[in-house]
Amino acid sequence: MNAKLSFEKALKIFKDAEELGSKLSLNIAGIYNYLGEVERYRNNFEKALEYYQRGISSYQRNNETHGLGILYSNLGQLYYIRNEIKKSKEMFQKAISIFNKLNTIWGYISIAYSYMALINFYEKDYEKSNHFLDNAEKVLDDHLKRYWKGILFRAKSEIINELDSKDNILDFYSTIKLDKYDEYINEAYNIFRDVGTSYEMKHIKNLT
Repeated sequence: MNAKLSFEKALKIFKDAEELGSKLSLNIAGIYNYLGEVERYRNNFEKALEYYQRGISSYQRNNETHGLGILYSNLGQLYYIRNEIKKSKEMFQKAISIFNKLNTIWGYISIAYSYMALINFYEKDYEKSNHFLDNAEKVLDDHLKRYWKGILFRAKSEIINELDSKDNILDFYSTIKLDKYDEYINEAYNIFRDVGTSYEMKHIKNLT
């Protein structure tokens, strides 16, 4: 909570110094993203949405795309939590486009890939779902961060959980192993517990 108050204070200082120009505006966008993350982790999704949207607007006013990919990815997660799948898909597509164009901050793209794997799974486009899951796996081979890995484990466990025992849908997937379901669940839960995302922990519990 103290960190959040410190960033809110910093945000006020930056906003009160508009005459210093666009460089501070980009810092403001970064603070908005951070505050959005704090509120999302605390399950305050409406407040998180407000901060993300402000951050995006700040970047767009300055024609800056470097940080937009992260904000679009975070906003995509938020929309997915709220079951606004169409908006979620749009945000992840924007994030992937920016990350690929800039060829930077590559680890973050794994989040978008993992969620796009889930979205395409529910759309019954299993080949495309597998494509995104494979991409997420390849990115994390080179750019590993535990939270990003947790999202990948969540996607794999959720896909398995949704399948009927008679389905052959897993034949479409090259990196999902049915006998590793418990491992996916446990790894995802432990990561989300360590990170402190209670809504993710709750979701994983519902899969067991």
